[in-house]
Amino acid sequence: NPTSAKPVVTTEPVAKRFSKARLWLASSMPFFGYLCFNLRLIEGGAEARGVPTAAVAPDGSLYLNQEFCNTLPDSVFRFVLVHEVLHPAMGCFARMGSRLPKAWNIAHDYAINLIADEYAKEVSQTADKFRVWENALLDQKYKNWSAEQIYDDLLKNMPEEAVEGGMGDARPDLSTTEEGKKAAKGCKASQTQIRHQWASKIHEAAKAHK
Repeated sequence: NPTSAKPVVTTEPVAKRFSKARLWLASSMPFFGYLCFNLRLIEGGAEARGVPTAAVAPDGSLYLNQEFCNTLPDSVFRFVLVHEVLHPAMGCFARMGSRLPKAWNIAHDYAINLIADEYAKEVSQTADKFRVWENALLDQKYKNWSAEQIYDDLLKNMPEEAVEGGMGDARPDLSTTEEGKKAAKGCKASQTQIRHQWASKIHEAAKAHK
């Protein structure tokens, strides 16, 4: 269990924290806040589906493990929401193609976390409001690299067993909407529709950020 040795910071219900965190993001980091309002928390879903930390589906279905979230201060909990929403918003699922799911998820994590880290520096010079999770994949080597470039580098430099198997926290099988379920089964029309929806949300979020 990844959280068993971690001290409990709070026992506040994750649904309540989710609502409060989105409001904070909407006020302090509008771009991310707008995107996070497109997430749908599936209460109790993480535990029921064996998600130990957090995960997201292409349709915005979000899974947050209560035990894991109990170990996170608000600053890091906000980061987790931003990290998860950027998977679908940045086209993680559509861009994967025939790449190895686990390695692709790792590559996308590196790309996402560098973006979040840059925004964290804008929000506060201290780490009390928005902070990247201490165990998150973060390497300045990959600054300004695309997830595709990071993926190619990982395959060259990581052991085969480290990049194969599993899917990480971006999981199409966790979709809860009909469109998302169809997309997870390979429906190209549904995949295209979801991709276009997120592209539109990115555009609207950018306007909200101005």
